[in-house]
Amino acid sequence: MSSVIESTLDTKFFESDENSFPQFLDYLRKISKMSDLEYWFDKRKINNETTIKNIFKSKMLTTTTPESLTTIGQSVFDKIWGNVALRESLFPRANYPSMNDVQYKDAANVDFITFVGNTKDNMNSSFYDFIKVK
Repeated sequence: MSSVIESTLDTKFFESDENSFPQFLDYLRKISKMSDLEYWFDKRKINNETTIKNIFKSKMLTTTTPESLTTIGQSVFDKIWGNVALRESLFPRANYPSMNDVQYKDAANVDFITFVGNTKDNMNSSFYDFIKVK
């Protein structure tokens, strides 16, 4: 599943009256793993994947210590959590033994914060691999 985003990636991407972010959330509802998603950005408007990844990161995480999810970040987590196949690919239930469902979700939420807090440029996270520039 792929999409080309023609606008520059600024706050408009994440505003509720823009189509881009709701479309992104809709894709999260439909895919089975993050590698199924490619989100293309127009290189004439922004040609640096690292910049785009850091903008996504800044929209999903607070700048407080410890980091926590913003409203946008929580909506991304909730969309992932609601998609059983995607949830299982990112947070395999087997990795959370001896936890009830609430504990499992809470632990996965903490892991998600770590996961989105790292871009591949500074850590080994593959969450942002869906971002492409062409």
